[in-house]
Amino acid sequence: MKKKPFAVRDWGGFFRSALPILQWLPQYRRSWFCSDVVAGLTLAAYAIPVSVAYASLAGLPPQAGLYCYLLGGIVYAVFGTSR
Repeated sequence: MKKKPFAVRDWGGFFRSALPILQWLPQYRRSWFCSDVVAGLTLAAYAIPVSVAYASLAGLPPQAGLYCYLLGGIVYAVFGTSR
């Protein structure tokens, strides 16, 4: 049985489904920015001390918790969905 090579006919649709940021970013409104900043600061006020504590409990330097928290946020911003 011969396998067919992988082919994507609609590259734009493929990237929009693989990277949700490409779907919601063009429709993002400036009026949402202020509330999104407040939400981000609120989350950071909680998550930064928690990530430092988890790193310390794991026997790692506190910076490792901060780096993981930052990397996780960046990955979610690119590959996660919004609104």
